[in-house]
Amino acid sequence: ADDDDDGGQYEVIVQCNEMVIEIDNEIEAIAKTVKDEYARRFPELDSLIPNPLDYARVVLKLGNEIEMSDVDLTGILPSATIMVVTVTASTTIGTPLPEATLASVIECCEQVLKLSDNKQRMLAFVESKMSIVAPNLSNLVGTTVAAKLIGAAGGLHKLAALPSTVLQILGSKKRNLQGGSVAGAQAAASVVAHAGFIGQADLVQNTPPALRMKAARILAGKCTLAARIDAYQNAGDGNAAAGQQWRDEITKKITKL
Repeated sequence: ADDDDDGGQYEVIVQCNEMVIEIDNEIEAIAKTVKDEYARRFPELDSLIPNPLDYARVVLKLGNEIEMSDVDLTGILPSATIMVVTVTASTTIGTPLPEATLASVIECCEQVLKLSDNKQRMLAFVESKMSIVAPNLSNLVGTTVAAKLIGAAGGLHKLAALPSTVLQILGSKKRNLQGGSVAGAQAAASVVAHAGFIGQADLVQNTPPALRMKAARILAGKCTLAARIDAYQNAGDGNAAAGQQWRDEITKKITKL
């Protein structure tokens, strides 16, 4: 495929990534509605089960049920959590929901789980594509960040042609640093430094904040090399040995910073 096809292919992958973020936001909004409504039935449940997907699954099982012995939460929650939920449910100050409210809550819970399922499929699609077309880059920064970098550059070959200093700031949003205090300017400068897609890679995120700029610089240098291997050597064969080797090297280097 020529580089224009490359760009189009990665554009689809990047759009999938953006849709995943939108789905996350949608799940969060619907989950909040569920928790606000269901709090009337079981106000303590939110603090016992913070994960919105687990919360939705439990609400679908519980409904307006008063007798917890009739409800089986096995496979949804760890046994210790089930015990706490069961004990708390028996002493809750909540009251049963009106039928119409309960029906609305159940529908919202099903939406949350369906959205989550769609999100997992999109992530699997992105991962399968990126692991084939850019295995070394994906190994270094993860499939999601790799897709964003390639999408921002307009294709793998275009990314491979960029110097690492440019690759490092792909996706960054410049801030106006004029005016304000020195401390404010330094904080803003720090934001700018970490706002590129490289800053979202786990190798950078797992580094102490003070060292992230240095980690991003080291990683960007290897990303350029990885992109060149993926673009020109045995393209599409899925061989990510170099990417894995560099990832191990960077991990050791960062721990010594």
